[in-house]
Amino acid sequence: MNKITFRKNPSSTTLRLKGKLSGLWVDEVARTWCGVVTRSAAKSVTVDLADVSFIDSEGIRLLRWVFQQGTHLRASRFMTQYIIDHIAQEAGRSRNTKPSAAPATFRDSGRTQPSPALGLAT
Repeated sequence: MNKITFRKNPSSTTLRLKGKLSGLWVDEVARTWCGVVTRSAAKSVTVDLADVSFIDSEGIRLLRWVFQQGTHLRASRFMTQYIIDHIAQEAGRSRNTKPSAAPATFRDSGRTQPSPALGLAT
């Protein structure tokens, strides 16, 4: 069973995913993330992957993209943490340092959906 839950406060919003981040569910997570980012006044957005049991290549591509938009990724499973660390490494960031400037988000760029180049059907 796939599920998205939210935890909001004035400074941050967390999307907690449950299930498998694959197939059509990737598109739904992308749409939900876009909606949260464009409507939220929170300064930071986190995607919590603690209850995700599987991530396919489309899911990894989505996570890479939201990470590049400034979203924080959190995991508790070893393999999921490995994927997050690999995404951070590809992006040229260390998970152990704070960004020097506020990360770019959809609100900053005026974008409300993933780029068509991402290959997601939103």
